[in-house]
Amino acid sequence: MHTNTAVMRSLAIIVIIAFTAWTITDAQKINPCCVKVSTAKVKEPIIGYTLQRENLPCIRAVVFQTESGFFCIDPQQPWVKEKVMQLRLAQKNKLSPSSPSSPSSSSPSRPVSPRLITSTVRDAQKINPCCVKVSTAKVKEPIIGYTLQRENLPCIRAVVFQTESGFFCIDPQQPWVKEKVMELRLAQKNKLSPSSPSSPSSSSPSRPVSPRLITSTVRG
Repeated sequence: MHTNTAVMRSLAIIVIIAFTAWTITDAQKINPCCVKVSTAKVKEPIIGYTLQRENLPCIRAVVFQTESGFFCIDPQQPWVKEKVMQLRLAQKNKLSPSSPSSPSSSSPSRPVSPRLITSTVRDAQKINPCCVKVSTAKVKEPIIGYTLQRENLPCIRAVVFQTESGFFCIDPQQPWVKEKVMELRLAQKNKLSPSSPSSPSSSSPSRPVSPRLITSTVRG
């Protein structure tokens, strides 16, 4: 009797451990990061920001959000510190009961992803973030676009799927990924055909905000 009880307790512990491990894996995210930063001022109106901590190859950065995307900027620049203080004050005033309800162009809104970023140096030259890890898990959200990322260490080869909520960095060697890319290519081909309907398809690929503006989820 004692033996059976001990066995049952052991099995229960194993199940709990397995479930806990699965839950952690399910929630874990592999995020892309900025491996370089710009010192140049962002010319577009800044509507939000977030701070990126150092976790090599990711480096410390301030991520400014604009209507066109996210900019990875050197946090040591005086103009950056001034802008962050300005955005914090705007957010504080926005949350105040006496503040007007209309949004300010300089008030920070939450980025699609805290580290979904792109940066510009001297206007034309770009320092792109990249995916340094990939997920093998299927993207559960409807995929509306994709792009391919070439290897340029620390960036690695990846397929970047676009959804309404963001960008997912996925292992290109997965069979389901190759199948989905072919499906998206076919949908895009049909969309460009003169005989195809003008209404957009939920699976047709639209051009991402940036070719490497990405986020990825593991077991998501």
